[in-house]
Amino acid sequence: MSGQALGTVNMPRLSRGTQGDAVKILQLLLDNFHGYSIAVDGIFGQNTENAVKDFQNSRDFVNDPPGVVAYQTWEALTNRQ
Repeated sequence: MSGQALGTVNMPRLSRGTQGDAVKILQLLLDNFHGYSIAVDGIFGQNTENAVKDFQNSRDFVNDPPGVVAYQTWEALTNRQ
């Protein structure tokens, strides 16, 4: 990512069934910074989807579809305020 903050990088849209490094980043953010106890396995399964939906509901801002991680959800996940 060559020195860019995560919030300024174009992160991919993620949803249930997606796998890979971006899912691991999502899971790490949820687990380490937002208090969700989920496995960091790179697989966007039911537990990750439930955590994403709960996170989105707790923010009352997100226009991303429930359980889908797109721009607004990435921004909220990386905003430590």
